[in-house]
Amino acid sequence: MKGREKDLAPPLIVTPQDATIRFEDVYFEYLDGQKVLNGVSFEVPAGKKVAIVGGSGSGKSTIVRLLFRFYEPQQGNIYIAGQNIREVSLDSLRKALGVVPQDAVLFHNTIFYNLQYGNINATAEEVYQVARLAGLHDAILRMPHGYDTQVGERGLKLSGLLHIYVYSMNVVSQIETGAVVLSRSPGCRLN
Repeated sequence: MKGREKDLAPPLIVTPQDATIRFEDVYFEYLDGQKVLNGVSFEVPAGKKVAIVGGSGSGKSTIVRLLFRFYEPQQGNIYIAGQNIREVSLDSLRKALGVVPQDAVLFHNTIFYNLQYGNINATAEEVYQVARLAGLHDAILRMPHGYDTQVGERGLKLSGLLHIYVYSMNVVSQIETGAVVLSRSPGCRLN
C-alpha cells in the first residue's frame, strides 16, 4: 500500500542526537503472498552506521522506500527519533531524510559550488559547517585552492572517497537539521 498523508499530521521533529531509526516487527510484500520483509526488527542508534547487506531482491531498497513512506508495511512500525513515521507529515519526514546513491554525480565546478548546490541560498559559513560535519573541511583547506578547487567533469579530479563525501554533503545541505542520511555507497561516512 502506498503511503498517504494523515490529515493534520504533526511534523517529524528530529535532531542529530535523537535520530535513531527503529524497525519493529515489519512485514511487507509488494504482491500478495510474496514476502519481501518478514518480521524485520532492527535499530540504528543516532550517529551510528549499520550496513544492510543482501542479494538482489532481499529488501534493501524496500527498507529505504518504507522509510520515505513510498509504501506502508502490512504489519509493524517504523520509528525515527521515537516517532512513528505513520503519524507524522510526509513533507517533514522526507525533508529529514536524504539518500546518497551509489553513483554520485558532481558538476564541473568548484568544491564550494558542489557543496552549495544542495542549498543555493546557503551562506559560506553554512557550507563550511556541512564540510566540517563530514570531516572534510581540513582536507579541503589542504588542497592548493581550498574550496575553489575544481572537481573536474563528473568529479573526476577528486579521489573516489572525496568524490563521495562532497556529493554526500550536497545531499545533507538539501535536508533539514537533524538529517538522517541513507547511503547506498560503501565508502560513505555519513549516517
